Amino acid sequence: MKQTLAAFARNTVFANIVLVLIFVAGFIASANMIRETFPEFSLDMITISVPYPGADPEEVEEGISRKIEEAIEGVEGIKQYTTESSEGGGTANIGFSKTMPWTMCLTKSVPRSMPFQPFRWMLKNL
Repeated sequence: MKQTLAAFARNTVFANIVLVLIFVAGFIASANMIRETFPEFSLDMITISVPYPGADPEEVEEGISRKIEEAIEGVEGIKQYTTESSEGGGTANIGFSKTMPWTMCLTKSVPRSMPFQPFRWMLKNL
């Protein structure tokens, strides 16, 4: 390392040429870099969090988690789902197959079978 630095200190023309080559390589790399303002990506999983202040996990299980599970059971396009009940709220993770967009899957199937009003409102406003 010391020898390289000493060589650059003795040979300033060589150091300048290396510096210019680094700048040219950086410019070429940045010109060839793929840039997108809004890159395309697909969401194959969503998370639904429902607060239930003051409720213990059993109440959340009965009042939120089971209703979500019953509503999404058998919905076409849902690959897997998990629900978690804790003190003060519940969370549902829903995984979708790549064959159908998740918005179409939920808006077509869930509102008809789901009596849970906040979830229905969320789907209407997608």
